[in-house]
Amino acid sequence: MMEIRVICERPNEAETLKALSTVFDLGPVRRHPARERNRVRLYTTAERTDGAAERPVRRSTAVRVPVEPGPEEAYANAPGIVSEIAWVGDRTASRAAGEPVGREFWLRKAATLDRIALHDVDNYPPDVAAKAVDVAERAAALLAEFDHRHYTTRGALWPLVQAAGVSYRPYVRQEYLAWKRAGS
Repeated sequence: MMEIRVICERPNEAETLKALSTVFDLGPVRRHPARERNRVRLYTTAERTDGAAERPVRRSTAVRVPVEPGPEEAYANAPGIVSEIAWVGDRTASRAAGEPVGREFWLRKAATLDRIALHDVDNYPPDVAAKAVDVAERAAALLAEFDHRHYTTRGALWPLVQAAGVSYRPYVRQEYLAWKRAGS
C-alpha cells in the first residue's frame, strides 16, 4: 500500500485517475486546490495488483468521488462574497436563541467560505491560506452532516460517505450548483 500525490490540470483529472487505475487499485481520492487555479492536487492510497499491466478492465469496488462541478462552474453567477457574508450574518443575527437554521443557511455559509478559501489559496502562501481552508472544510462538513441527518442531498455525491480526512468542499460545490439550478 502506498500514498500517491498527483498535481494535474483540472480538465485532465478523470483521465489521470483512469490511467492510474490501470496499474493500481485506488482508494478514495482526496482533492485539494493547487497553487495554480486551473490545477488540482489529488491524493489517494494505491496498491499494485498482480497482473495489473495485463488486465484490460479494472474491477475495483473503490468509490469514486465525482470531479464536477469545479468551483468555476459551481459559483458562476453567484452573488458577491461580501453580499453573501452579509446574508449569512443577517440570518445569524435575526434568529432567536436556540432556533435552528435551515439548509439554505448551511449551504450558503459553506459556499461562501469555500469561495474565500479558493481566493486565499490562489493569492497567498499556503501558510497564510491554511486558516481559510480549515474554516471552509469545517463549514463543508457541517453542511454534509445537516444533509445526512435531513436527507436533503441533491447531487450524486452523498454526504458522510467519505473517508476521514477527505474534503467535503467538492460536495458543497455540487450542492450549491444544484441549489442554484433549482432556482434557489
